[in-house]
Amino acid sequence: MQDAILRESDDLIEEIRKQNGRPFNPRSVVANAAANVISSVAFARTYKQGDEALAVVNDSITNAMQHILKAQRDRIFPGLRFVPFIAKFRDSLNNSFSAGKRFLSGIVSEHVAEHEAGNPRDFVDMWLDENGKSEQSAESFPVSRLENVLLDLFAGGFETTTTTFQWYTVFFQKYFSFSK
Repeated sequence: MQDAILRESDDLIEEIRKQNGRPFNPRSVVANAAANVISSVAFARTYKQGDEALAVVNDSITNAMQHILKAQRDRIFPGLRFVPFIAKFRDSLNNSFSAGKRFLSGIVSEHVAEHEAGNPRDFVDMWLDENGKSEQSAESFPVSRLENVLLDLFAGGFETTTTTFQWYTVFFQKYFSFSK
């Protein structure tokens, strides 16, 4: 995992240097780097900056995270669940993860087709190995749950890392003396 992080940090530095000192929003570059670290561990694959497949997943998860923050009002004001336009909002929240799930479903399908028991390349192969051990482990590690676990890894990992990096950037711009 350390190799994946170092490789992505080198790519991230290179992408930042390409800006030649011009101001830019580093969110997409950092999001791709964080997602690449997760994807290299989860399914032994990385993507180039600007890759369409990874951009779809990143956009899907970013959009869903924004919806989740808005959905917290349902917990604070439970009666709002019965207001028609808010119910439509909840449906759009569920739909916002669909592009990411389709992408991950394709990767899981590829892994199932190419899986060699006892020869794990990544997290997905380890899940499939565990699934095939016994009937009890097949109940604990169903392939249907794997897509949701991968989506959780991406949502929690890349969104948190990207937001933290943005805050670090703002902090170090404001308090430059801390960066020395």
